[in-house]
Parts: sequence; C-alpha cells; structure tokens
Amino acid sequence: MALKLVTGVITEPVTLLEAKEHCHLDSTSFADNVTIVQSIQGGYHATAIYTGSSTDVSGYNAVVLLESFSNSAGGTVDVDIYESDDNVTFVEWTAGSTFPQITTANDSVNYEVAYTGSKQYIRAYVSVAGAECNFAASIVKGAPTSIEDTYISDRITIAREYCEDYQHRALATQTWDLILDEFPDSDYIEIPLSPLQSVTSVKYIDYAGVSATMTASLSGYFVDTDSEPGRVCLSYCITWPIFTEYPYGAVRIRFIAGHTGTAPDIIPKKTKQAMLMLISYMYENRLPSAKDIDQEFKNCIESLLDANKIYTL
Repeated sequence: MALKLVTGVITEPVTLLEAKEHCHLDSTSFADNVTIVQSIQGGYHATAIYTGSSTDVSGYNAVVLLESFSNSAGGTVDVDIYESDDNVTFVEWTAGSTFPQITTANDSVNYEVAYTGSKQYIRAYVSVAGAECNFAASIVKGAPTSIEDTYISDRITIAREYCEDYQHRALATQTWDLILDEFPDSDYIEIPLSPLQSVTSVKYIDYAGVSATMTASLSGYFVDTDSEPGRVCLSYCITWPIFTEYPYGAVRIRFIAGHTGTAPDIIPKKTKQAMLMLISYMYENRLPSAKDIDQEFKNCIESLLDANKIYTL
C-alpha cells in the first residue's frame, strides 16, 4: 500500500494571525499592523455595476470600508462583499446587500462591515443606480507584520503534518491516491486518512497497462464516510473486478479527506491547541523540525492529540 499526494492543503487550519498571536508577536506601531487595499477607486461613478479588485485576507482580520462622499439626486449605491477560494470564482458572501443602501439621505458617511467568512479572497461589488455617486471601497486588513511571516507559515505546515502523522488524520482538505497491488479479500477497503470527504474514483490496471474504472452505484461500490477510517465498500452481491493485475500498483483509489474548517467539521480544539503549542515551541527554539522536541513537551502534545487519534492495526 502507498499514498501519493495529488493536491495539498490550500488553507491551513491555523492561520498566520492565530500563530503570531499565540507566539505573542506584534509589530512596533499601529500603522504597521494595518494594511489598506483599495478595491474600488474613489471618485464619481456613473450608473453601472462595479467589480472591485480582490485581496487575500487569509490569516487576517478584515473589514470592508465604504467611504460615501455624495450622491447625486436620485442616485443609490448598493454594496456587497463577494468571496472566493481560488481568486477566480466569486460568490456573494451573504444574501442581500451587505451594507445599507446609500442615498442622498445617508451619504457623506463611512460604513464598514467586518468579514467573518472563511474564504481566502474577498472584493467589493457595487451597483450604482439612478444617478452618479461619489464613493470609494477599500479592504482593511489588520494583522501584525513580521519579516518572519514565511518562517512562521512553514512552522504551521510542519505542525499540521506532525499532528496528522500522529493521529492518522487529515486536518485540512487534501486529495490523495491510495495505491494497492491488488483488491483485498474483504468486501471493503479502508481509507487511511480521516475524515473521508469523498472518493473521486476507483481504478484498476491490467497486465497490459489498460485502466478501467469502477462505478459508484448498486452495481459497483458505495462510500462510507461515517466510519473512521472511511471505507470503499462493495455493493450488495457485488465482487471486486476479476482481471490479471499489473505487476504493481494495480488498484488506485483517489479520495478527498480532511476537515473542511467550517461547522460542524472544524478540527477539535485539543488538536488545534497542540498545533499552536508546536508552532510556538519551534519558533522559540528554532528547531529544524517538530520531531526534535524534548520528551516532556512531546508527552504533553501527544496527550492532547490522543483524544482524536485513530488507532490502526
């Protein structure tokens, strides 16, 4: 059996801001702690729909700021916040306008809405109707900046991987290939990383290198995501395909595993605390890896991780 990573973690379960706060890191001034990104440039805007530029808010506290200067008679401004995981496909963060509609009765005021979503990118989306209006939209990101941000980000990844290896879990969404030499004698195959979100495909390769795909149906298999570990199970009265296997790696199961980071699938608090402690320890001791921690500290970390560890035979 082998595991091959297909798509790694995009969003870590511990943000850079959380890690830096746990390490008691701060910058030297308020100005250094705040970054302002202009989403829609200030000025008079004709009646139209305006899509603002996006910014990466992962690891930051973020506020969308609407600076309303003046509306022409009959002009209205409606502002929404749109969010995205990939900076390509954006969807509305909340249903309906995020801000109050701006008219001549309530213009010349600054409005702000804190973004509390979980996506990596956000931008302002503005509709101007009736007459031209003068406004600007910006995204304010608040987080201590540090020349060691990259170093700390690497410690976050190392801490997650340490916890995953110990618990036999995936703490954030990732895609893997499980590679077997042949189908098992049992009527199910355990997926070694939990929680299992889904199975993308079950493929098998014959001696000539020709690949075929099983179907997820009553005539093939179904996926058990409730068990831990999760399983690919044969449907009733179905057997695994009979064929002459490729000499090695004849069965390949592609699956998606990991906590999604949103309720109710949020990593347990004990596991997250263990990650934060590891990050802080590595930052303070400048160790090359989480494996070099002393035994007393290691025992403390593992006592936190044991509560959600999956034990394998």
